[in-house]
Amino acid sequence: MNDCNFMKMIRITKFLSRKLKEAIKGAAESKLAFDNLNETAHPEMVILWKAEEALAHANRAEDPTAMDIYEVRLEKEESQISLSGDVKRL
Repeated sequence: MNDCNFMKMIRITKFLSRKLKEAIKGAAESKLAFDNLNETAHPEMVILWKAEEALAHANRAEDPTAMDIYEVRLEKEESQISLSGDVKRL
């Protein structure tokens, strides 16, 4: 059992180095995407997002659901099934 822990300890530097390189690359890609979003978004939306973020961080200790603003919000389009159902009724 001790050999297993020893091997983990020896290999952890290589593992953490690889993870650090991946994180740095991912952070750079995320920054580019964020900058692109900020440039293309309507200025009023950016102001609204900043206000929502400040409010969420102010309330996160008392209400953990305040952080739900970071969840992805997509508006779903009407599905093809319901559209074809509407056509059949006509």
